Amino acid sequence: MSITLTARQLHELLAFINPDGRDDEAQMDTQVTIEYMPERRGVDDDLLEAGYYAFATENPDDGLYGPI
Repeated sequence: MSITLTARQLHELLAFINPDGRDDEAQMDTQVTIEYMPERRGVDDDLLEAGYYAFATENPDDGLYGPI
C-alpha cells in the first residue's frame, strides 16, 4: 500500500503532529499512523467522510488529521 501526499498536505500533517517544531523533542519523536477509515460519526456526532486519516500512534484519542 502506498499513500501519496502533496507537499502542502505533508506540511499540514507535520504542523498537526509537531506544532512546536524542532524544539520539542517529544513531538519530534512522535510516531504517526495513517489509516483508512470508513464513513462514521465523530465525537461530536458530526459525520466524518471515508478516507485516510492520520493520528499520533500512541495517543489516537488526541485527534485526527484528515481526510488526507
